[in-house]
Amino acid sequence: MERFDCLYIHIKGPDEPAHDGDFNKKKASIEAIDKFFFGNLIPNITLKDTIIVVTADHSTPCELKAHSADPVPLLLYNTDEEGDSISTFGETNCIRGSLGTLTGVQVMPLLTRKINS
Repeated sequence: MERFDCLYIHIKGPDEPAHDGDFNKKKASIEAIDKFFFGNLIPNITLKDTIIVVTADHSTPCELKAHSADPVPLLLYNTDEEGDSISTFGETNCIRGSLGTLTGVQVMPLLTRKINS
């Protein structure tokens, strides 16, 4: 973190059980990422100096067992701004968020503005 302005971390875990149509394994994979990745990351970074973005590169509904064009949740954490207050991160809460529904090509310009402001 001290050597770079930005880190991109792609975690593929939930995609595989979604392709198998296994909702419980997909859920367990997401919970493991929350516990073991974010649970270790958050206490070890300076949040006031960090913007955190959590999203997915695509949707993989278990019912389809394939990628879809469905929207994915987007969480943007930035201590410099007042934001929405959500109890859990997921489609249901994010759809009501102040960012609205964005297309993929809108995400990087948004993040670039946040980083440079």
